[in-house]
Amino acid sequence: MFLSKLDSKHTVSRVPTPPAAAYVRMCLRIRADTEGRETGQRCHCHAGTGGQSSGGEHVNAPSGATGSPVGRRAITTCSGGELRRRGPGFVRPRGEGWSAEDRVALIGDLTVDGLGALLAIRERGLCPVPIEPSFTLEEMAFAINDSQARQVLIDPSRMSYVDQLRPLTPYVEGWTELSSGPAPALQEDFARPGLPCGTLHYSAAQTGRPVGYVVPDAQFEDAGRRDLDALLDDRSIRADDRILLATSLSDPAAVQLAVAAYEANAQLVLAGGAPVADLIAAISAHRPNLVHLSPASALALVKAVDAGAAPEWTPRLVLITAPWCPPSVTRGLVEVWGPVVRIVYLGPGVGAIAAIEGVDVLLYPGSVGVPLDDLDAPRIRIVADGSGSGLIEAEHPLGSGRWVSWGDRGIISRGRLTVVDQHHAGVGGERRARMPQAVEGALVAHPWVADAALVAGRDGDHGRTMVYVQATPEADLARLEAVLLETLNDSLPIGWVPERIAIVPALPRTGSGKLDRRRLLSLDPFEGRDAV
Repeated sequence: MFLSKLDSKHTVSRVPTPPAAAYVRMCLRIRADTEGRETGQRCHCHAGTGGQSSGGEHVNAPSGATGSPVGRRAITTCSGGELRRRGPGFVRPRGEGWSAEDRVALIGDLTVDGLGALLAIRERGLCPVPIEPSFTLEEMAFAINDSQARQVLIDPSRMSYVDQLRPLTPYVEGWTELSSGPAPALQEDFARPGLPCGTLHYSAAQTGRPVGYVVPDAQFEDAGRRDLDALLDDRSIRADDRILLATSLSDPAAVQLAVAAYEANAQLVLAGGAPVADLIAAISAHRPNLVHLSPASALALVKAVDAGAAPEWTPRLVLITAPWCPPSVTRGLVEVWGPVVRIVYLGPGVGAIAAIEGVDVLLYPGSVGVPLDDLDAPRIRIVADGSGSGLIEAEHPLGSGRWVSWGDRGIISRGRLTVVDQHHAGVGGERRARMPQAVEGALVAHPWVADAALVAGRDGDHGRTMVYVQATPEADLARLEAVLLETLNDSLPIGWVPERIAIVPALPRTGSGKLDRRRLLSLDPFEGRDAV
């Protein structure tokens, strides 16, 4: 295999960073290319369909691409024990060494060839960088350059893009077709390979949609396995499971499922890039209990169902993992299969929670969710990131810029989020510095509050927090504390809501008019309340 040629004794060779001027020119090209397009002409996150629409036409081909549309791809069926590792035979450049930090970009759908290459690269200690195959040429080039990949493995149906990508990626040393026939089977005692569930990078926000790639990292592997367990409700993959995957190599959750199926010797149906007619036939024929779709393959499926071509099987669980998915797709899948669909938004960006009853929504670390339409009461689970720190900022219309903690459970009803179960009350990272301003700002915005200040409890930083409030003349003092606590619970993370609110006649000020926090701490809140 090609990986046998990569000797660990070679010296480390670093990839030079593109010059700043070239980097800026590339960003400007991307921006100029995307600003002239209308939103309706772009289809977000067409992961794993190879750009095929329900009617077979080519959708969202890289701008400037030549050659025929992405061709038809045969659906591959195999058991985990039969999974073949494919050797995409690129040769190490002469005179250059490799290190464990070297990165190999992969552009393609989730097929046996692609999955085998990814696992082989990772097992050899190199760093695979799966890149979304539906990106435009400029977006692909940006991800390749920004990830500093030295070699690129590209799907055979997209080899026509190589000549146009070469001028945009001057530091790539080799381009190889992502297929070279079967290779020896994986050994049964083969250790679990590292999963591509590393840091998700978004590096070109100016393009108007996420441009991302995954850089695997060993420290993320355990967290990735926990995330997979959360997807499956802590139910392990078994040998009698049948799993159909219709997405791309750049979807780490799909690759995790594929590896888990391999470990359990479950049946895998790899339908990445398959036409929608073949996808429907595969679902009907193989009767999978779990189906994993890209947003584009889900959209094609919904359109096909509208045209009268529905699959003759209902899976136990349907997953979509993507930074963005049209709510119409979610509603269409619910109409096709009922409340079996679980939408998973992976990574930061423009993700929108489709507020649909019966749809379980999982927000992954960094996700920002916004409910759409006026449909009632979906169930929301925010998966913990493993460290117990960090928050997800849920924007309007969740209500007052509501921030929720990892692992909290809540219900969206009429556009507002109500937390019903607290996972933990941690406040971590840079958000902690924003806590006093957020609490005080939420209180001062209330018509009954003239001034407010938050201080740490008297037991030190790990004690209880307290807010001192100066009421307005029209405030109902008997109800003030309860009303303010309700306001804070509706608008702040659970870990930020103070346990006590003390009402004082006035907040002490220094000679310059600034708040005198030292004098404030010396106040007895009960004396202050009595004085009021």
